[in-house]
Amino acid sequence: MRRRVFLFSLASLAGAEQDRVRIVPRAHRPAAGGAAPASIRVDTELVLIPVTVTDVFGSPYRGLGREAFRLFEDGVEQQIKAFSCEEAPVSLGIVFDASRSMRGKLDEARVAVARFMARAVEGDEYFVLEFNDRVRLRCDFTTDTRDVETALSGIEPKNWTALVDAVYAAIHRMRRAGNARKALLILSDGGDNYSRYTEGEMKEFLREADVCVYSVALQGGGLIKRHIALLRQIAQETGGLLCPVSRLEDLPEAIEKINAAIRQQYLLGYTPTNRTADGLYRKVEVRLVPESPGGLRATWRAGYYAPLKD
Repeated sequence: MRRRVFLFSLASLAGAEQDRVRIVPRAHRPAAGGAAPASIRVDTELVLIPVTVTDVFGSPYRGLGREAFRLFEDGVEQQIKAFSCEEAPVSLGIVFDASRSMRGKLDEARVAVARFMARAVEGDEYFVLEFNDRVRLRCDFTTDTRDVETALSGIEPKNWTALVDAVYAAIHRMRRAGNARKALLILSDGGDNYSRYTEGEMKEFLREADVCVYSVALQGGGLIKRHIALLRQIAQETGGLLCPVSRLEDLPEAIEKINAAIRQQYLLGYTPTNRTADGLYRKVEVRLVPESPGGLRATWRAGYYAPLKD
């Protein structure tokens, strides 16, 4: 089957079209050497890198200080000038699988999201995207968790799974976030079988966004190893977390892990030694010092685009 590439437009729509994602033809990328500035770039001196640290059980680990981390940009060690592990408000996009493979799982998934929001802090805001073979905005940014619950209650499972398109659309919507800390929570049990965007295009767009991705992978509904690997990769590259779930009764525990990971994230800030405004991608690496407790594992935002000189 031949596939065409489209671009989501999440602008406000009138009337009955307000909660649907409109798809319009996507412009071709310019040829190599052409000017194509990234959508989101770091344009301040201080670069902030969110880091999630987990123990041998995959649970978030707290209690580390600045001295427990070493940070490198393109292989060159950087001085950590800012450090935080305090709880802060988050702008969270809930990306909810509404494909037909979710039949029999929706109630548990809704309860899991409600448990997540029960731990909300002042200033948190949420939006809800549902996806099957289409992507729909069920609830725009709101601080009222009841709006989210109402949006989730209207979801009915049907059709195929456009997971990659949903992640792409959620990143686009996150540009309207009001908080510095931004994250996506993906709940899905199906492998992508209907997206117009490719995995490569989605990952490139994610690279340009300062958004952490957390996923609950409900195994058994067509979510094959390749798609679990995709969710794991985008979680690791953004400093987020993937929680595979093989039994529905384990879903609350997975949600608790993700909630803790979002709330207990470390934030490292540094001023790059490379001050060249060339618009190129800078690769970031975070290491835990050998003196750290054994069995700890860190994931972090894997890089950023340098500012581009006008």
